Amino acid sequence: MRLQVERDGSPELLELTVIRKIIPFKAVRGKLLDGGVGYVLIESFHGLVESGLKDELAHLQREAGGELRGLILDLRDNPGGLLSQAVAVSDLFLAGGDIVSTTDGRGRSRDAMEARIEPTDLGVPLVVLVNANSASASEIVAGALRNNDRAVIIGERSFGKGSVQNLYDLDDGSKLKLTTQHYLTPGERSIQGSGIPADIALLPVKVDAGKPEPGDEYVLAHWREHVRREADLSHALVMESRAEESAWVLPYLYQVPPAPSPELQVEGEFEVQFARDLLLAAHSSRRAEILARVGPTVERYRVRQEAAIDAGLRDLGLDWSSGPAASRAVASPIAVDLDLGADGVIVAGQDEVIRVRATNLTNEPLYRISIATADQEPLGNREFWFGKIEPGETREWAVQVQLLPGYPTERTALSLTVFDSGDGPLTELHVRVPVQSAAIAQLAWDARWSDAAPGGNGDGVAQPGEQVSLRIDVENIGQGPVALPFFSLRSDNRTALDLVGGEGAPGPMIDPATGAPCAVEHPGVENGAVVGDALAVTAKSRIARHKSPVYAPQCIRDLDPGEKAEVALVMDLREPPSFADGWHLELLTGDQAAFDWASWARAEVTEARIQSEDLVLPIGTAWSDPGPRRPPRIQVTRAPGPAVDQQRVTVSGAVTDDAGVAQVLVFAGEDKVFFAGTGERPLRSVPFTAEVTLVPGVNTITVVAKDSDGTSSTRSVVTYLVTPELTAVAGNLLAD
Repeated sequence: MRLQVERDGSPELLELTVIRKIIPFKAVRGKLLDGGVGYVLIESFHGLVESGLKDELAHLQREAGGELRGLILDLRDNPGGLLSQAVAVSDLFLAGGDIVSTTDGRGRSRDAMEARIEPTDLGVPLVVLVNANSASASEIVAGALRNNDRAVIIGERSFGKGSVQNLYDLDDGSKLKLTTQHYLTPGERSIQGSGIPADIALLPVKVDAGKPEPGDEYVLAHWREHVRREADLSHALVMESRAEESAWVLPYLYQVPPAPSPELQVEGEFEVQFARDLLLAAHSSRRAEILARVGPTVERYRVRQEAAIDAGLRDLGLDWSSGPAASRAVASPIAVDLDLGADGVIVAGQDEVIRVRATNLTNEPLYRISIATADQEPLGNREFWFGKIEPGETREWAVQVQLLPGYPTERTALSLTVFDSGDGPLTELHVRVPVQSAAIAQLAWDARWSDAAPGGNGDGVAQPGEQVSLRIDVENIGQGPVALPFFSLRSDNRTALDLVGGEGAPGPMIDPATGAPCAVEHPGVENGAVVGDALAVTAKSRIARHKSPVYAPQCIRDLDPGEKAEVALVMDLREPPSFADGWHLELLTGDQAAFDWASWARAEVTEARIQSEDLVLPIGTAWSDPGPRRPPRIQVTRAPGPAVDQQRVTVSGAVTDDAGVAQVLVFAGEDKVFFAGTGERPLRSVPFTAEVTLVPGVNTITVVAKDSDGTSSTRSVVTYLVTPELTAVAGNLLAD
């Protein structure tokens, strides 16, 4: 295989000849750690895992001189795989008992898989490492070994994927996926939604003293609590299960992991170091007996890690000294003030510095004070750090946020959880957060094919060997500027078509501070033309023509309302198409930042972010241009305000489109509350009225319109239903 390598500072391409080598795939990798503890990594459960694990265990035993002092089974980031392999791996360490059982949705039928009574277990102390990305088959193994008292689980609560899906073929060629069963670990404990809890939970704390600017999140202690798991997914199956807490919780100073390497480099990882030392201190292979003796090891690590975290926080000017926890009996031990700036509002699309001030209302010092927001917008997962606060003292922490330009106008109650040196939260507070939306762009376009010279012969007929471009005239018909606009092509033609320039963006690149054209750091081809040093591109044309230019990082696209630009997407027709009617392509367009965020994120309307159209470029016959596309216009004439106290509200308006409105839908959350279809005779204007029953808290109402060309528009209205209970904890959200 011949490679051409582009190098900075050299106008010439370096040509290399590389001979392909067959690389053997190892299903299981292992390493002997200091002290005679074995380490085994299983990245997924496919058909070779059982045999690979047996081979690796035999190798580790030989390397240890015939006897291992313990074994670490690393299932972190293991997404699962074959159930049969999960059962086989569990069976290697068990001499009996259930491994897993499946039951139907009503719990009436049960199919159990049991361990074989065979002497396969090494009998050494065993630790299983898991994290929030350990799912399905890896959870079956962890649950089987934990609940059969065979292994200690260290790390994080696992993902919680414990359901069984079956695919059924339908007459029209589509498929129906149904959840038919769920997994139970020994003791009838469900995995679904709850996951496998860690016996010893490890909490990584990020401290970075090298980022002193406001807004840089250089201290994060609760970030792993917000990792999305099965229960956080939309329409996730929820099963009743017993909540189990970890026996030990150990915070530690997070270190950036080393770069990936073909060789296992795990000795420096905190989780592996801790697991090894725990195993060396163990004198039993039973989970309960190991946990009964683990206290001194945990406390030794706790002292070291608290000192490391404390030193990092001192570098940031925080006094993280330890002291007695505040009394949980005091109603209001601390006052919290959220400062949104002079205007008192977060403006979407703008950089905002948010300051949180904490005041000690007690007569005693408060120790290790921090505040975390919940997994919710508009602030998302933020942390504010204060450390020790003397009686009557006020301390401040600032973060910088920037909401996407398409974030909606809303008024919401934000939960702030306050932590101190005690176990669990000190208190939970609620503050009012108003957000003002920004005007955003909306793109209309007119696309046409071209086989003009020099790449084509200009006859308007696509033929193998030609270069063809899709030239797109773009206009911003919205109320605001573009942010990250894009047009791109996807190809389903394998080697028959080469997307030389399959991505483009309308408008020039400018420096937002000066408005001047943006500097090009690395030349390339954009919209069919060379950008930057043309000589450098020509010298490396075989590579450069497939590369987009690189601009200075602060640069943005410039296309204000009413302005127009052209985009060119270029392709080489290398071979006759594999489809009888021509080369198949998909055109995608949108703006990655300036879009209707609430419709996309909360109502899950994909058209709010991306428009899609299937194209066919015929071979040997004159083509038809895709033609103009102009999204429907949605006008909302009646809607509730940002905060209301009435449960029933009305949303009404009209949709207009020159090509004809095909459909109008209104959703309350994900529930459809209005639909109008115009059939075979689309109308230029369609009115809509929807009566909506609100739920307490945030409500998103979305209008979706499609025209006869298949182009879509969305418009969202966000309102907060205030109830007496919410007012009691969050104050009067109706107040201006």
